[in-house]
Amino acid sequence: MMKGFHIEAYQFYKKEYAGIILFHVGKNYETYLDDALCLWEILLPGTEHQDRNSMYRFPENKLMDVLQKLQDTGLSSAYHRIS
Repeated sequence: MMKGFHIEAYQFYKKEYAGIILFHVGKNYETYLDDALCLWEILLPGTEHQDRNSMYRFPENKLMDVLQKLQDTGLSSAYHRIS
């Protein structure tokens, strides 16, 4: 389950940046709400997940692949580390 702090941080940064907001959490990157759905559709088209609008997570070693896919689709991104 997502922590309220992460959602609040996401909403704060989403007001400032139009692109996909990514948070570095531990050894993963995460995004939430609308950006989670957007990433899901870009990275795993045609698949379903149980909680479509809440969170998308991927390992930190996949960051460059994800950023390339976003660039290929014309989307920008911003990322921030959550301790």
